[in-house]
Amino acid sequence: MTRFVVVRHGSTGMNEQNLLIGHLDPPLSEIGKKQAERLGRALTQERFDLIVTSDLKRTQETAAIIRSYQAKSVRTLISPELREIDYGDHVGKEKETLRQEEPRYHADPDYQHPGGESFLQLQERVNAVLKRLEGEYERVLVVTHAGALRALYAAYRGEPFARHINLKVPHTTILRLEKTTKPIIETA
Repeated sequence: MTRFVVVRHGSTGMNEQNLLIGHLDPPLSEIGKKQAERLGRALTQERFDLIVTSDLKRTQETAAIIRSYQAKSVRTLISPELREIDYGDHVGKEKETLRQEEPRYHADPDYQHPGGESFLQLQERVNAVLKRLEGEYERVLVVTHAGALRALYAAYRGEPFARHINLKVPHTTILRLEKTTKPIIETA
């Protein structure tokens, strides 16, 4: 049985400005690098067979920092399906502004961002990645984004995404997933 440890990438300058990033590709900020170091230290005793990340810089940089804390070299797989939700035309907007302009934002998982996707579409693609890896590895570290982490949390709890669409996901969140137990969420 595969055990997944899912973490959110460290912060970027855009996160710190409370802007929607989605598929944009900013690097980690200095704060984000320190957060990734904190995650690396928190996971020092863990042994992973595989690290899988989205193809965006912020997750890959976070994964590299965490990997430097591992006792042995760990293979890394890059999966574009683990990207954050595609906010489409809303990318770069301030989150609070969008909440006022579009009441369905972060309220309705079926809401499809113009030129982008819905949270349910995000959930479908990130769940597919974990299903493909299930059984192939014993322990997998997944470095991804807040929306993806929420989607996996809801799926592993067997609950509707709408129930967890606003789950607080700090940049040092660690989510532990196994098929036979409820998800465990903590911070580093």
